[in-house]
Amino acid sequence: ALVTPPSANISWTGPNGFGATTANISIPGADYTDTGRYIISADNGGCIARDTLYAIVGNVDFDLGNDTTICNGDALVLSPSIAGAQYTWQDGHTGPSYTVSVAGSYHVHVVLGSCFKRDTINIGVQNIEIELPPDTVLCRDALFKISVADTFDSYIWSTGSTQSTATIDDGGLYWLKVSKGPCFVADTMQVQLLEPYFHLGNDTTLCNGRTITLRPGSVQGSSYYWQDGSTKDFFIVKEKGLYHVTATNICGTFGSNIQVDYIQCECYPIMPNAFTPNKDGLNDAIGPILTCIPADFKYIVANRWGEIVFETEDYTKKWDGRHISIPSELGTYFYLIQITDRLGNKTTHKGDILLLR
Repeated sequence: ALVTPPSANISWTGPNGFGATTANISIPGADYTDTGRYIISADNGGCIARDTLYAIVGNVDFDLGNDTTICNGDALVLSPSIAGAQYTWQDGHTGPSYTVSVAGSYHVHVVLGSCFKRDTINIGVQNIEIELPPDTVLCRDALFKISVADTFDSYIWSTGSTQSTATIDDGGLYWLKVSKGPCFVADTMQVQLLEPYFHLGNDTTLCNGRTITLRPGSVQGSSYYWQDGSTKDFFIVKEKGLYHVTATNICGTFGSNIQVDYIQCECYPIMPNAFTPNKDGLNDAIGPILTCIPADFKYIVANRWGEIVFETEDYTKKWDGRHISIPSELGTYFYLIQITDRLGNKTTHKGDILLLR
């Protein structure tokens, strides 16, 4: 500063506690925080003069970075980050940052006070795309091979494969992740496993008058052909026989059969009213004649005093007229028959019989 007379006492004040007593001042290593108002006072025998200057300390040292490549769909933000500076980008944009999503050469001119700097960066875009086949179906015991272009740096399949191909033998969600340079991309596909095999069921026995509906349940869209030439997706069985069906669909032709028999399930005991246990081979034992094979059975014979002389749960056994291996007396005896048939119906039958010799 020019001070007259030179002998005057000089005093400087400024930002960050700055102070000096010389006419000319310097701030080594000045930075942004030294920007501000500087005041000089000159005192000459009580006469004081003051002046002010506003100093801006500029620093435009920045670097947009090395030339680089981004992935398609990504973006890179360029930001010199110079506080208080003015920016002019290659397309006239004047914001403090610039977002890049397409390949090209990008530059910025930064001005801060009397300081300025220009920097340039070249940005490429790596296009990377894959597309797995559409969602599909796979028949049991079949294989499905998927292949993609062999132009990527790495492959990671959900199956564990690291090749450009993968073989699928089951249903589920499958994915593939590939890389090219710094870029990754992935795709998925759903595979539905078809179960063309079916089983009509184990051979079975039904009660007379009952029906059973056979449903193959093969792959949707199957065509069926039954033993009698019918083509519905079900068959109602009403009589004894061997039933067979074939199903034809996108997985092939499949078949199954089942034998269905019928029996009398309701039990109606027929009980004689007398017998002659004299070992002549005729009418020597007495018991009910059943029209079914019962699920549960009990046959009891008692004398007129209520003493049980015979008891069995075997529907094939009959009373031979003895009690504890001793022939019983002639006369009237009373029976009780309890039956549970195959349908779960429980019945009780009572009556009397005559033992003759």
